[in-house]
Amino acid sequence: MIQIFQFSNFTIRIPALLLAMASTLVLAGCSSEFLRALDDANASMGGQRTCQYSRNKQTDQFDDFSITWGGYCNQWEVQVSSRTVYTLKCRFDNGQGRLYRNLYVQPRQRTEEISVAHMSQGFYYDCQRWSRAAFDKKRSKGLVLQEKMERGVYYNRVQNSAGAKRSCYIRAKQSSYDIVRQTLPAYGWTDWVRTGDKGFKYGCKRV
Repeated sequence: MIQIFQFSNFTIRIPALLLAMASTLVLAGCSSEFLRALDDANASMGGQRTCQYSRNKQTDQFDDFSITWGGYCNQWEVQVSSRTVYTLKCRFDNGQGRLYRNLYVQPRQRTEEISVAHMSQGFYYDCQRWSRAAFDKKRSKGLVLQEKMERGVYYNRVQNSAGAKRSCYIRAKQSSYDIVRQTLPAYGWTDWVRTGDKGFKYGCKRV
């Protein structure tokens, strides 16, 4: 059986069996809006609906990104737009520990819309900064602080950019504990150390 759909400027002929494959078509790349339109047309002709689950799409805004999520034909669909210089890691799950998938979003990237799960299951997301190449975070006379992020963890190191040997350190903010302290030649660097996001102090002193 062939069903005919007339649009404003073109006509498509679709086997009725194709309408029963809506979820498969979503996974293959057809938008849920398109499949819902086919499903509505099929239902108006007395056919059985295949789009049993739907939720209007909404966009949530955050400092580093925006995310559009929802779906109109059985599948949760998401699209992430990054506005940060960090690579983001987005986790999609059912809210009870079952992971659907992880999505890595490059700096300033807008992803394609993807299907992540059937809508009979719950949908939760969590997007966090994940990585960034090393960069100069602060510069002052005789001192450079670099920072990078790997797998969601901040790392820092200090350069003795003066012309003489000095002892350079990175210290936990609320203690006298040195995370690293090294005697460096002129323009030498300390090792990279894990600093986290709780703050720290740093500097160099003459030996």
